Amino acid sequence: MSLEEKIEALTISYQTTAQTNAELVQRLHELDHQNEYLRKQLKQSIKQKQQILESPTGSNPVEREEDIESQHSEFEHNEEPRRTPRREWRTPSNPNDFRVELTEFEGKARS
Repeated sequence: MSLEEKIEALTISYQTTAQTNAELVQRLHELDHQNEYLRKQLKQSIKQKQQILESPTGSNPVEREEDIESQHSEFEHNEEPRRTPRREWRTPSNPNDFRVELTEFEGKARS
């Protein structure tokens, strides 16, 4: 292989590497924008959950759900059909409140 052929091969390799690098930089910028968008969504969701937790317990859960859906709609880019909630809203219970069921002892006591 002559010197000119080596230089030409190196030039082609450099151009290919530069093109790949440019594509990676573009993809990185796209991911940065997507990351920022998701951060904003998460921040909004956290605010909404805090508002729900701070709101009076006597308020209507259906109204809360409608408020949340309307606030989330500003972040939706793709129109998707509305999904019905899988479970009913429940009032948060006391984390120290739990139930244990004990089965009857069917053996003999040791003496």
